[in-house]
Amino acid sequence: MEQKTRKITKHHFLAWGIGLAATALVAGLFVITNVAFHDRALPGSSLASINITGKNRAELTEMVKDVERNMKLQITVGDKTATAAAQDLGITVDVNRTVDNALNYEGKNLVASVNYLVKRPVRLVISRDDKKLQDYVNKTFIEQLAWVQDAGIQYDAGAHRFVATEPRPGTVLQLSDIKSAVTALIENPQAKKVTLKPVVVQPAISNQAAAEAANYMNARLGLRLNLMYKGRLIYYADPPDIAKWVAAQPNAITKKIDIRFSAEEIKNFLNNTVAPYIASVPVNEKVLVDTNGNILAVLTSGRGGYKIRDVSTTAQALATAVQNGTNINQELDIEEAGYGRVTVTAAKGEHWIEVNLTTQTTTAWTGSTAIASWRISSGTRATPTLPGEFRVWHKMRVQTMKGVIDGQAYNVPNVEWISYFDKDGRAFHATYWHNNFGTPMSHGCINMTYEAAEFVYNFAPIGTRVMVHY
Repeated sequence: MEQKTRKITKHHFLAWGIGLAATALVAGLFVITNVAFHDRALPGSSLASINITGKNRAELTEMVKDVERNMKLQITVGDKTATAAAQDLGITVDVNRTVDNALNYEGKNLVASVNYLVKRPVRLVISRDDKKLQDYVNKTFIEQLAWVQDAGIQYDAGAHRFVATEPRPGTVLQLSDIKSAVTALIENPQAKKVTLKPVVVQPAISNQAAAEAANYMNARLGLRLNLMYKGRLIYYADPPDIAKWVAAQPNAITKKIDIRFSAEEIKNFLNNTVAPYIASVPVNEKVLVDTNGNILAVLTSGRGGYKIRDVSTTAQALATAVQNGTNINQELDIEEAGYGRVTVTAAKGEHWIEVNLTTQTTTAWTGSTAIASWRISSGTRATPTLPGEFRVWHKMRVQTMKGVIDGQAYNVPNVEWISYFDKDGRAFHATYWHNNFGTPMSHGCINMTYEAAEFVYNFAPIGTRVMVHY
């Protein structure tokens, strides 16, 4: 069989040449494109309808920020129009991730990248906060809206009972309508307009539901909730106390008012209302001793202290009792604290003066020896003589004493034998306007007979120690 020989013509060479040229062209474009655009946006890339071909990272970053800054929504409700920026609408653009997407479009397919005719729209990487959006709209258009008010309960302090409050329909803006407008803005970040129409919302809680809740609470205001310590009544919760424990919450599903009793409010009641009836800090006993440590006098009587150790158990017991509508005698968890002793040593030969507010007496001491003692009249409850340790700081033979103490004015002429010991103006002095010594009568000074005041005046030089105590 005869074999045919294939003849290569010039047309074959031409076809091969064209093919090689096309391959070289594609290869060249491939190399040029991937060299020129390896750190830039590919040809045909756009962001928010803006051509970003060839833009580098820094340029793209500024462009994305500009898009976010120019993203605005004009909102109209009734007769008011406001322009909201991206942040007002709860929109946050992730600039870095958006730029990354622009520089790495579709994973930067090296073959597809040479196609200069392909359109490459880059989407913004965005997070949304619908609560921030709703808060902005509610705050901006507060005058165009009317908040719905459910029927509720409130405590009438004058009547000592709970009463129902009236419901009221309101108008609100539907979040779904606003979200649709925001979604459209994100898809095409150009300034847009939207008109929102408030819708009427009816209360979820009726008068009947509120009346039932008020009756429920009023039945519990009459409970006897006694707080005891060692079988002794310390305090009992009255209606105003119980009313503060209530946490009433409307339930849109059941159309009722859910009532619970706040453990935190009950703890506040125990700490702030009950504790002062119990709590007291220990008062150290203060005694006068001689240089050998022998007790010469008790200057201040000691008193133990008390405090509530833990209110959690009591609070839970009270909450359970009110919830169940039962009376209770609840023992308080009280901690007792003892008191210490403070000693005051009188130096040998030292002149000092003791004022005992309990016995209404003043005693002049030299060291540990009592020289003289007198009945006096200290300050009344309204203008008391303060306990403490003082020093005689000023003396006057005679003076018109006048001033105001705790809102009470006084003006007493020709007061004699005055020894000031308290920087607030309290002093030992003679008294001619009464003879009721042994009973508190003064504005804070120590009223004395002429004889006693003259003795103290001569006995106590400037700097003499004065001990005032109960």
